[in-house]
Amino acid sequence: MIAAPPPLLHGKYLGLAAVFLVFHAYVPFAAWRARARLAGRAWLPPRARYLSNAIGTQVFFLAVAFGVAYALRIPLYPRALPRATDLLLGLAVLAALVAFMRPRWRRAVRKGDRRLYFFMPTGGREQGLWAALSLAAGFGEETTYRGVIYWILFALTGRWWLAGLLGALVFAGAHAFQSRTSMMLIFVFALLFQALAIATGALYVSMAVHALYDVIAGFTYSRLGRELGYRVEGAPPAAAAGPAPAA
Repeated sequence: MIAAPPPLLHGKYLGLAAVFLVFHAYVPFAAWRARARLAGRAWLPPRARYLSNAIGTQVFFLAVAFGVAYALRIPLYPRALPRATDLLLGLAVLAALVAFMRPRWRRAVRKGDRRLYFFMPTGGREQGLWAALSLAAGFGEETTYRGVIYWILFALTGRWWLAGLLGALVFAGAHAFQSRTSMMLIFVFALLFQALAIATGALYVSMAVHALYDVIAGFTYSRLGRELGYRVEGAPPAAAAGPAPAA
């Protein structure tokens, strides 16, 4: 995505863009509600089910973004492949993010935040689901936030930096399921991913960095959970759960 103002939106296109933005303004509220529901639950849902549902959510949001991009003629995927310098820049950003986050991942596991349970894939099936979710998030969230939302906000404000800032706020809000500290870090990450998209002229590098970062984060959380004795568990086995309550 280049830092050049797209055509101004008007008429039905403005209305469609507004509906799309309102839709994504609701996402943070939904994430916050999920966080509140989790706090009141004695048992967490099975991790595989959570990951499968998250993949479905990513696919749905991507389909909505594709529809809006098609209607507004937003150029998302240029044919030119990333240059070697673009790839090196992406690798440098990925290495810096992982190096910065490693000690914070360890501290989070030591604290025993029960939300981390969902980010610790164990076994082949869960690891496969986590990798699939990471790819879906890398492709889908970059398309939605660094692509479509950025383009719409740029068209509405005429300022690329303001569009990037507002898009990062919306993206951080969409992760309200996580802690406030995590949301602040996600806001900074969103700015970095947007800067990558602008610097490289496309979404490809930011997609790759996003997906690889998520894969590394989940597998690292899983390893740290084993090493540090993370104890939060999901739903109990059916045999131990007792009979279902009467209607």
